[in-house]
Amino acid sequence: MDGIREFAQSSSMGRKILNPIRDSFDVIHISQTSGRFEYEEADRRQADLLTFFREGLIEENVHNLKIVCVPMDSPDSIVINEGVFGEILEEIRLDPWIRHLIRTRAYGYYHSGRMTCNGVATYYLGTSFVFTIWTTRQEQSGFATKCLILVPPGDSMAFRKLKNLRRSFRLFRNDSHSTLYLPFVFSVDAITWRERCLMKSLDTIREVESKTGHGSWGPSYLNGGRDDITVLTASLGSALNTIGNTIKHLNIIESVWTHLEKLPDEMQDAERNEFLVNNNSILSAINILRQQSSNAGVQAQYLELRIRSQTSVVSRIVSYPHGFVLE
Repeated sequence: MDGIREFAQSSSMGRKILNPIRDSFDVIHISQTSGRFEYEEADRRQADLLTFFREGLIEENVHNLKIVCVPMDSPDSIVINEGVFGEILEEIRLDPWIRHLIRTRAYGYYHSGRMTCNGVATYYLGTSFVFTIWTTRQEQSGFATKCLILVPPGDSMAFRKLKNLRRSFRLFRNDSHSTLYLPFVFSVDAITWRERCLMKSLDTIREVESKTGHGSWGPSYLNGGRDDITVLTASLGSALNTIGNTIKHLNIIESVWTHLEKLPDEMQDAERNEFLVNNNSILSAINILRQQSSNAGVQAQYLELRIRSQTSVVSRIVSYPHGFVLE
């Protein structure tokens, strides 16, 4: 897959939903027609959201994919009231239980239904990066996927996260004809972000080790001052929380991949062999990314041990502010 190679190289009522859902929309319209990939970005002020979801015919042997990203922090923000949001969920045929997951901002991967002409497959993916809901169904001889991506309000990293997600969409655009494309891109994006978080945690650990002198970074530069201890404790707590979130997200990604591997068999009922063939590229890529995810998990566990070790050192500094002997 071209995307894998590039990825490796770059390695009130209106306020009840997500308190509230707001901002100008970045409408990302992706469709695959007769072997031709089209990527179009439209400003929210030029495209009504419901119209965007409704328009467009499903062509023969095509996977039509429509995605709407909703960033949260913008000067020209708007509010989606609960009625409109309900229309959106109804338009994309989302199961009612999804509403509860969105309101509670639940973590994890949930799905129901089947991708056949007689049913609609409903999906929800919740991480600390985005909350995503989408449906896939067969229409005539093609498939249609409609997706809404929500970023939690007040997240200072919202735009950066969406920028990275758009980049992942582009990297793997040649695989957009696959009905597995959307969840696969989400999993790749989550791994990318988690690896960056691990590197940040490693930098934090090294900085703490350089100050406590416990490690391979030289003598201690601490005198046990309250300010220093407060900063170190906060840094270690933040790093440990990052490690915990990393392990949690890696488990979520594995759940996504396990389900993706079962979807081709589910789609046999649709008798669309060309779509089954198109899925092979993504299924092969999952095997590669699984190794990367496994390595990230091992690294997270190793960093957790180093964090706990430094936590113990800081605790001893508090107990013996005038100095202590390292064993």
